[in-house]
Amino acid sequence: MTGKNGNSYTIKLIILLVLLLSLLPCHNYIGENKPKSISVKDYDSISTYFGPKDDLSEQLIKLINLSEKNIYGAFYSLRLPKVASALIDAKNRGVNVRLVMDKGRTNSRRSKYALLKKYISINTINQPRGLMHNKFCVFDNKVIWTGSYNPTYNGTYYNNNNVVVINSEVLAKDFIGAFHRISGSENEIDDRRRTTEEDIAVFFSKKDNCKQKIIQLLNSAETSICFASFIFTDKDIAKVIISKHNKGIKITGVMEKGMDSFWNMFSFFRHVGINVKWDRNYSHRMHHKVFLIDKRIIITGSFNPTFSAHKVNWENIIVIQDVELAGQFMDEIKNL
Repeated sequence: MTGKNGNSYTIKLIILLVLLLSLLPCHNYIGENKPKSISVKDYDSISTYFGPKDDLSEQLIKLINLSEKNIYGAFYSLRLPKVASALIDAKNRGVNVRLVMDKGRTNSRRSKYALLKKYISINTINQPRGLMHNKFCVFDNKVIWTGSYNPTYNGTYYNNNNVVVINSEVLAKDFIGAFHRISGSENEIDDRRRTTEEDIAVFFSKKDNCKQKIIQLLNSAETSICFASFIFTDKDIAKVIISKHNKGIKITGVMEKGMDSFWNMFSFFRHVGINVKWDRNYSHRMHHKVFLIDKRIIITGSFNPTFSAHKVNWENIIVIQDVELAGQFMDEIKNL
């Protein structure tokens, strides 16, 4: 009996030791692979989103929620309750939130200006002519959000829009400088040097000549120009496109049918044989402001090729040289 009990005790002890040893590596593994908390700085260097197939509001809210230090936002129109709530929540947890908005849109139906101004510092831009037409944000002096998207219900769920998100402290300085110029706090601008980023450049109306930069880049086209334009009335930019078409450069374009008028360049393009078509978002808006050059250069932002964008509005364009990203924009335009 004693020998049998002894063997039984030994077996139980071995089993217990095996169980304990099996647990130790598991704990080490869990500790080494514990997910790190995500922050704004962990965002990819550059990414793009297209609405309405991508929920642009959710991407914007994600960045707002990840912010820890500050948010600079320039919004032509902000009507989406959940975006306003996210900005207020950020302010309440200690993030320095500063906004600039177009005065004419703050009194519009469903604008969240009245709610936001109770909690957040907002400058409104009121001009006799022209708009504060930007749609950009900077998060924690690091991540930039810009494109054609206004955080409104239609802008989120129905209109065709694009947003690029760029992780760059260098470019963030330019956007923050633009914010200060727009809001009138020019004493806070650091203009000691022109900030640049490899393969990416940003330009702001009233400081840079956005129209001339677009013309310069269009003139550099060697094989193709593709564009998607909400409204296109600028004759100088149209002349460059027509000139390139006459030289054999492949031109394709999509324009918003709802903005058809005598001044719109659609009929001029069609008259000379350029392959331009109306968008197929019949009940809502094709809101892009995009040029693609030689399938590698992207021009996007808030700037429509119009007199107002060039002469009187606050606008921005961002120029990106990236073949893969240009391919994503090309696919988007093909499906419009």
